[in-house]
Amino acid sequence: MYLRTVLRTSVATRAMFVLIPWLVSYSGGLVEWIDGGYWLSVTAQSNVLIAFIAPACAASAAWEGTRVRRSRILEGTPVRSPVRIALSAVLPVYVLGAASVVLALLLLLPGTPGAPDGNSVAILAVEAVVVAAHVAVGYVLGLRLPPFLAAPVALVTSFLWMAFPAALPTPWLRQLNGANLSECCALDQTLAPRALLAPSVVALGTVVAVLLWIWAQGRFQQLLLAPLAVGITLAVAVPIATPLGRSPAQARPASELRCEGRAPAVCLWPEQQASADRIGRWAAHADARLRTMGVPTAARITPHSSDPAQDEVLGFVASKALSHQTPTCAFSGEWPGSDAQGALEAWLRLTAGLDPNSVQVSNGLDDTHLAEQVRKLPLPAQKRWYARNEPTLHTCSKQPDLDPAHFASADQPGAS
Repeated sequence: MYLRTVLRTSVATRAMFVLIPWLVSYSGGLVEWIDGGYWLSVTAQSNVLIAFIAPACAASAAWEGTRVRRSRILEGTPVRSPVRIALSAVLPVYVLGAASVVLALLLLLPGTPGAPDGNSVAILAVEAVVVAAHVAVGYVLGLRLPPFLAAPVALVTSFLWMAFPAALPTPWLRQLNGANLSECCALDQTLAPRALLAPSVVALGTVVAVLLWIWAQGRFQQLLLAPLAVGITLAVAVPIATPLGRSPAQARPASELRCEGRAPAVCLWPEQQASADRIGRWAAHADARLRTMGVPTAARITPHSSDPAQDEVLGFVASKALSHQTPTCAFSGEWPGSDAQGALEAWLRLTAGLDPNSVQVSNGLDDTHLAEQVRKLPLPAQKRWYARNEPTLHTCSKQPDLDPAHFASADQPGAS
């Protein structure tokens, strides 16, 4: 009977028909940003949707607070305490928020193998606490503001708190609202514990402050406990968040890597082990082709995705063969060697075995066309072209010579 009454009367039932379709439609654009084989990447990207879930719950809770205020149940001597009345009013809204958090993850899960790890569960727990904080604040706004203002103010205030800190010049502020976890995680990253702790402290402190305010029932001395709780919350949360800066991520422990082979050694994360054989085979193929041209490759490689395609592995080996150390003059603008970088990268990718169409996507048409012209030269001429132009990437005084015609024979100018 209680459930049927809730479904009939609670604003959460109506909000569900707006919030859930919005989450489903918006989640489609997040798929390209995740590594589907890495649970933490999937869970972290689902955190993007908390910026919509929390405001929807805040506005719904404000509506429920307005209904409680209109009923005047708090003005008499109710059998239930104000806190119990509040919990009864907002429980359906919180259930909607918690279910939406889980739904946000489920929408991104198809194809993700295995089971969630501790960090993924921790993200969901943080989001659940964040939703509780927005519900609590929304309810209080419903009790205090005029009915026609409560829900809109709760919606806008909640959304600004979730979205605006990322636009401010103080980087660590974004770590406090629980909406920045989506900045993690590439395959070689994991969540910093501070990134989970800081928004949890803020959210829990907010819930405690609201409960104290409701419990005080207008008594001035007791009301002071609420701002005191807010002050303590900020005093604890700010030092936790400050060292993080903009990113909630930290390097994944290198001990999780498993390396096999040599020159190059292929070092893989647990999520990549199922593809180890073909990654190793492709890496060895690219390495052999580059060494034929006299180009040394990196001592070890670790692809960026959990299930890399052949082009990704070949391109990764090729890019690692080119040193990315730039000269000091590069920090004040372009340097002579910058004109050679794209062509050198394209030539390395073609030499490693990539298809020209794939190289065009990463290096552009002009650089790929030039690299193809170099690839038509005899092997010794290609070596001379690379040996002549590669050093220009690391010096401020040497001009590149990219014209393939200058290297067609050993007695031509570019061959020296």
